Amino acid sequence: MKKVCFSLLAIVLALFMVACDNSTTPPADDFAPSWAIGTYNDTELGGIVNLTVEEDSINVKVLGDLINISSASATVESSDVTGDRWIVELSNVDVAMSDTQVFNDNNVTLTVDKVIANEELKMSIVVEGSLADFAGFQFVKESLENGLTFKIPETTTN
Repeated sequence: MKKVCFSLLAIVLALFMVACDNSTTPPADDFAPSWAIGTYNDTELGGIVNLTVEEDSINVKVLGDLINISSASATVESSDVTGDRWIVELSNVDVAMSDTQVFNDNNVTLTVDKVIANEELKMSIVVEGSLADFAGFQFVKESLENGLTFKIPETTTN
């Protein structure tokens, strides 16, 4: 009986040591902060910019699918959370324009600030690369760089 108890204690201790070892846990910068996760619509441009933040990805759509900026096609250079600010730097971002034109040499920096937990965010997007120079992107570029406020859409029940 003592051997069984000692063996169980040794297993629990080993599991605790593994759980506390930083080398066995995924780095925190691989994930979005919990307060940012959700689907949001902008409140300043009439909802033409939608933001979806998941645990491991971020997606920005302008005018439906006219412009689609997604971390799925990108390299995440860094993802740092300091207090209520999350800064994500992406490189080699493929940005699709209405599925007819793809810009694949973009660097995108997203700065997301928590305004009200899980209800409202302020985000600015800075794009460098061929998309930034494209005339069709200019109409939203300045608004994105200056920052937009996003809210989770209110659900209506009938």
